[in-house]
Amino acid sequence: MGKIKTILSEKEIGPGFYSETARIEIEEAVHLHIHDSRFIWTKETFLQMIELFKEAEMQYYAIGCPETTEKMQLLSGVDLPKQLSHNRIAVEEQQDGKCHIHFKDLRIHLGMGDLYVFCETFENAWLAMCMDHSKLVDIKDLKYHPVVDEYVEWLKEYKDTSENWRFLKRTIAVFKSAIGDYSKRNLGFPEGFPVPIDPKVQRRYLYALYKDIVEKDIQSPIVCYRLKDNSLQVVNSHRFAIEKFSGASSIKVVIAEKESNWKE
Repeated sequence: MGKIKTILSEKEIGPGFYSETARIEIEEAVHLHIHDSRFIWTKETFLQMIELFKEAEMQYYAIGCPETTEKMQLLSGVDLPKQLSHNRIAVEEQQDGKCHIHFKDLRIHLGMGDLYVFCETFENAWLAMCMDHSKLVDIKDLKYHPVVDEYVEWLKEYKDTSENWRFLKRTIAVFKSAIGDYSKRNLGFPEGFPVPIDPKVQRRYLYALYKDIVEKDIQSPIVCYRLKDNSLQVVNSHRFAIEKFSGASSIKVVIAEKESNWKE
């Protein structure tokens, strides 16, 4: 159990769809369902988990089956092979109206109401994280995708807009779902967005975001990855372009650690 530094966001939710059940099944892989979560395992992992629980059972009885212990005691442990879905994060709407959240080898079942609470909780947590961990950085010390310079040129031709950038971002996300083919990140969006995305949509999104930032004087930090060489790589290319266009010499950033496998 970790030691909590700060609770960034917290809410109470009701029981889920399968709160009282647990089961193991096999289809394209072995699935462990427990409450409203599902783990997906290969055959090799499943067999290792069987041995893991057997060893844990013997150790648990050996220490007298306590309800709790003052210090953490390891009951069993094993090094696992590579998982099937180790690099995927997604939110899916199902035909029965439920939602699935996928994170690596974990899937969580949610109703629409719980999905709203889930998203709101994460949004509040991120805002709290930004407030607590942002720092001022010289804009010259930041690496960024070359598309930023193209966005700056677009902003020189800015035209007033009444569009909502959040809806346009959703439009771009639909491109991702429709194409379904992940490719290199060459348009300044997070990894996973497909190519091509209509430049007209990109421009409309940029203008709508610029208007919102200027009119509301939004000062939220820009996310940067820290690479292995200790340099900082901008993630939010559109917002960074707006900062450059506005003549900022320094900006607030939130730094996230990342391996040096950044893909452009």
